[in-house]
Amino acid sequence: MPVSYFVSKYNTAHLTKSKYGYFAFENNVAAGFTGMIPYALEYQGMKELAVQSVDSMTHPLHMKRGIFKTLMDHVYEDLLNENISFICGFPNDASIKSATKKLNWIPTPNINGYCIPIANRYLSFFKRKANQFFYQQQMLESFFMKELTDKFPLHSLRQNDYVTTVRDIQYFNYKKFGGSIRVNIYGKNIWLKLNGSLFIGDMDEASPLELKQVMEVLVQRAKSLGATNIYFQTHGGSLLDHSFASLYPNVGAWKILYHNLNSKFPLSKIGITLGDMDSF
Repeated sequence: MPVSYFVSKYNTAHLTKSKYGYFAFENNVAAGFTGMIPYALEYQGMKELAVQSVDSMTHPLHMKRGIFKTLMDHVYEDLLNENISFICGFPNDASIKSATKKLNWIPTPNINGYCIPIANRYLSFFKRKANQFFYQQQMLESFFMKELTDKFPLHSLRQNDYVTTVRDIQYFNYKKFGGSIRVNIYGKNIWLKLNGSLFIGDMDEASPLELKQVMEVLVQRAKSLGATNIYFQTHGGSLLDHSFASLYPNVGAWKILYHNLNSKFPLSKIGITLGDMDSF
């Protein structure tokens, strides 16, 4: 990824002037890093500023030396001084044990994930090469030219008693760093990103019949783009989860971990879709 991608990703001036994160160095060479990106969240009319833990890494030569915990201790101090309410993250399998045992982060109930296969990944690769895109927002826009919209879906979990990100125009403008677009298909606002596969960040609520109509269009476009799969994830109890479950099997998804600093929210109810993740 180019440096400009990370500059945009960490530019959250619409929420705070501060940037949160620490590097560890040995002889002027980076040995480890952990970063935090602020997000505004809401629950039952209340709002708080939290951070998402992102891009944590330790150089293989410096593992098992407690670098990650040391960096996080510094981050905690900064966040408490600026009244950040909590930290959440989406660790891979290798990080879950470390975060829960060494940092006492708490897991929430599992998320429901849906994967719709589109094409063989090798054929998809050559088709994408022919289309000359990987992270090119322009190519994605060209395949959805007639459906592009400046409207955006409200958080699909907002009415299901979840703690959700504040979705407003500033939020979506910030999220453009990842190459996402917004489209309207059969009257439904949908948030999309292309990265080998087609990812649905979120979308308006839809009944099973409405979702079937929308997905027929998305599958056709995904085939033309050379996407390998279409991905979506959400939590149980939402209308979209019910609609996706009526059409596709649940394949599981990311886990959420959180660490409460001074939040008044019920953090076991953090509700996220793919669009809430730092990589979207």
